[in-house]
Amino acid sequence: MLSLGLPMLFIALGGIGLPGAAVYVHTWFMTTARRTLVSLAGPTVNLALAMLLLAATRLLFDPIHAVLWAGVAFLAFLQLTALVLNLLPIPGLDGYAALEPHLRPETQRALAPAKQFALVFLLVLFLAPTLNGWFFGVVYWLFDLSGVSHRLAAAGSVLARFWSIWF
Repeated sequence: MLSLGLPMLFIALGGIGLPGAAVYVHTWFMTTARRTLVSLAGPTVNLALAMLLLAATRLLFDPIHAVLWAGVAFLAFLQLTALVLNLLPIPGLDGYAALEPHLRPETQRALAPAKQFALVFLLVLFLAPTLNGWFFGVVYWLFDLSGVSHRLAAAGSVLARFWSIWF
C-alpha cells in the first residue's frame, strides 16, 4: 500500500514525486562507505531515469505528439522531485542515511527519534511558502538544465490531473 498507493495519491493530488515506503536494509555487516552507497542507490536511479526521459524528450519531441511528450516531461519532473527530496539531509530520508554512517555514534543516537517525524518535516517543507519555493526552484533549475522547457512538464501535470477541470 505505502510503496504504490501513497505515491499515486500524491501524484493525483498535485504531482509531488514522493517515493514509496522506506525499504529496510540490514546494514550491520556493511562498511560506512557501502552504507552510504546503498543509501544513494535510490536517488541515483531517480537521476538516471530523469536524464533518460529528458534526453528522449529533447531528442524525439514532435509537436504532433505533444500530449505524449508532456506526459514524459512530467514523469521526468517527478523523478527530479523525488531526487531532490530524497537527497535532503532529513532523518528518515536517503540524504540523511548517506550521511549517518559518518556521524559520531552519539549524534546518530540523538537523531534516531527524529526519523519517525520525516513526514512532518516534509509537510512543513511543502506548506511553508519560502521552503516550497526554494525546493521547487532547485527542481526547476535541474529540469531547465536539460534544455526541455519546464512548461512542457507543467502541461503534463495538468493532463495527469484531468479530473481537476470538474472541481
